[in-house]
Amino acid sequence: MSKQVFQTDSRQRWSYFKWTLRVILTILSLLGIVFLAMFALEGSPQMPFRHDYRNAVTASSPYTKDNKTAKLYKSFRDFFKEKKMHNNYAKATIKKQRFIGKADSLTQKYFREWDDPRIGVRSAWYVNWDKHAYISLKNNIKHLNMVLPEWFFINPKTDKVEYRIDKQALRLMRRTGIPVLPMLTNNYNSDFHPEAIGRIMRDAKKRMALINEMVGTCRRYGFAGINLDLEELNIQDNDLLVELLKDFSRVFHANGLYVTQAVAPFNEDYNMQELAKYNDYLFLMAYDEHNIESQPGAVSSQRWVEKATDWAAKNVPNDKIVLGMATYGYDWANGEGGTTVSFDQTMAIAQDADAKVKFDDDTYNVNFSYQNTDDKKVHHVFFTDAATTFNIMRFGAEYHLAGFGLWRLGTEDNRIWRFYGKDMSWESVARMSVAKLMQLNGTDDVNFVGSGEVLQVTTEPHPGDISIRIDKDNRLISEEYYRALPSTYTIQRLGECKDKQLVITFDDGPDSRWTPTVLSTLKKYNVPAAFFMVGLQMEKNLPLVKQVYEDGHTIGNHTFTHHNMIENSDRRSYAELKLTRMLIESVTGHSTILFRAPYNADADPTEHEEIWPMIVASRRNYLFVGESIDPNDWQSNVTADQIYQRVIDGVHHEDGHIILLHDAGGSSRKPTLDALPRIIETLQHEGYQFISLEQYLGMNKQTLMPEINKGKAYYAMQTNLWLAEMIYHVSDFLTALFLVFLALGMMRLIFMYVLMIREKRAENRRNYAPIDAATAPSVSIFVPGYNEEVNIVRTIT
Repeated sequence: MSKQVFQTDSRQRWSYFKWTLRVILTILSLLGIVFLAMFALEGSPQMPFRHDYRNAVTASSPYTKDNKTAKLYKSFRDFFKEKKMHNNYAKATIKKQRFIGKADSLTQKYFREWDDPRIGVRSAWYVNWDKHAYISLKNNIKHLNMVLPEWFFINPKTDKVEYRIDKQALRLMRRTGIPVLPMLTNNYNSDFHPEAIGRIMRDAKKRMALINEMVGTCRRYGFAGINLDLEELNIQDNDLLVELLKDFSRVFHANGLYVTQAVAPFNEDYNMQELAKYNDYLFLMAYDEHNIESQPGAVSSQRWVEKATDWAAKNVPNDKIVLGMATYGYDWANGEGGTTVSFDQTMAIAQDADAKVKFDDDTYNVNFSYQNTDDKKVHHVFFTDAATTFNIMRFGAEYHLAGFGLWRLGTEDNRIWRFYGKDMSWESVARMSVAKLMQLNGTDDVNFVGSGEVLQVTTEPHPGDISIRIDKDNRLISEEYYRALPSTYTIQRLGECKDKQLVITFDDGPDSRWTPTVLSTLKKYNVPAAFFMVGLQMEKNLPLVKQVYEDGHTIGNHTFTHHNMIENSDRRSYAELKLTRMLIESVTGHSTILFRAPYNADADPTEHEEIWPMIVASRRNYLFVGESIDPNDWQSNVTADQIYQRVIDGVHHEDGHIILLHDAGGSSRKPTLDALPRIIETLQHEGYQFISLEQYLGMNKQTLMPEINKGKAYYAMQTNLWLAEMIYHVSDFLTALFLVFLALGMMRLIFMYVLMIREKRAENRRNYAPIDAATAPSVSIFVPGYNEEVNIVRTIT
């Protein structure tokens, strides 16, 4: 034959093939155009509830008035002119009695600085409960020669000391060798309790037991001494406190340890003359001139600081007084008390309200006012900044005080560290450049505003611009103008609920193997939840996405590929957010403003890799839904019992209100499915209530998942849905077809194997006569070669 197999003279087959290919390419092109058009449209979700809630109001300082203190104490300038020396007590005698602590070579250099009149004590208080404190300590410990951590607390019920030592901070302090004098305080759970320390002071056995325990603890941890903060004592016999300090001094000094005490000015509980005999240093807390319970006003005005210092110096040698300085402020609302704010928080509030920040050259404090547009209340904010601290240190240097202390790390204006470790005498400051004080840099620190576990980045760092005028005669900052406000990362916390209310969330789904069981469990116990879905998983499980929404649950964005966003470019991150959102909109008809980043869901972010996904999402108007109770159920070797116990422990420890679980990802989510009913049953039995994310945020579902209005975008979205469904069904069809062919192939293989065995057995049963090669007939073998003329000729030739 001259024709090949399948060769034909008809062109009909080729025409069918071409038209089929054209139709497929046309459909794919149209769908591609629709997809690209949808993707190119600007479609960041809108936040109907997001608005500027503060307005600046013009206000002078209505609560700064002339008073007795203002008339008696003119200003720091007048003090410098008079050069008053308030040493009515036997200064020389006390100097001879000054205790010299024991120290190794690493810490001895710090002790020498304490007695160096050019520097003196440069201390700061540290607290565990503010994460900014550790960041500040880590960055600025080189400017300090003493740290006073708030670690020892007297329990008012047991009269025993509770230790809350921050191990991370302790390791940092030990590496530098800086002297550490932990604070022993009668402030327990934010309130001062005089009754416990009163019982200890009256009972000699309890008193000595406390002192010996403190000595043992200081020696065990290598502390240099102790800082006593005993306030609001309300004792009639001041000798009790003196006796306590006398015993502390005797035992501590015998062990080479320092004894220091923080004292509030104008407090009748303190017999300053007697206390000075037994304390190595007295820390004068020259702040809270106005506080959260008073009318708005300066935190520590220059006249009030001078008055407080004079009060202490009447009975205490100057070189035993360490002047405590405020690094914070208060925000007072009309008709209400005040709240404490850090310097960074004041900058964030002022910037948000577009308020005019004013440096008061009469008090050397800073203030501004704004109005909350929600409740129409006017707020007055007073705080201290680097200029305040600079002027107080100039005053303290001329007063020849022992040094200074900052209350507290984490709230300060970072410009303070440009001079805090330096000699602040007139001669030294005259050589100091103040140009650096005009540079108010934005930082990578995180400033949290509000409460809750749903987060939104409201400002990103950028520098501020400040103009400063120096009084050359006295080397004081006489004027300061905030021309442009700086900013840090400001994260607004949202969400509020009762103590026994919880929100349950699921990540990484949906998955047809596990999500349906999760949904049926939630339905059984009538528990709402929020599902943060991955785009690739949604494409594979479109009906499940719809079911989750129709069951009344909330859906959030968990990116398209679940790749770590810190490793993505901005362009890829935005693309993943948009693709996932488009899928959610197409399937449900609703968008979403909720987002959770893969691998980073902590509700208390401090590191860059935790903050960056929030920044990316916030730039696209998403809310970042964090979590505080994470049982790590994604781990491969975790059991249902472990997941259950971790969740229950997290709830009982009051870690937070939002629970994180997974309904997909990994090889198996069966442990999570097994633990989920037990978790719900146990917590409901204990009186806990599971609420929706909408309830937690105090808004309706329409706000969090706004409906897509009908229009061009809506119909484009429907086309996109058709594309997604087509891909889903084609994918399912091809998967099913592959499985069918695989099953048929296996069945054929098994069938052929059975036939082979049967034939083999039949051959074994047959008896053939032996074949003689000489007489056996010839055999011809035919090889099929139909239409193989071309190949045969080509091969032979």
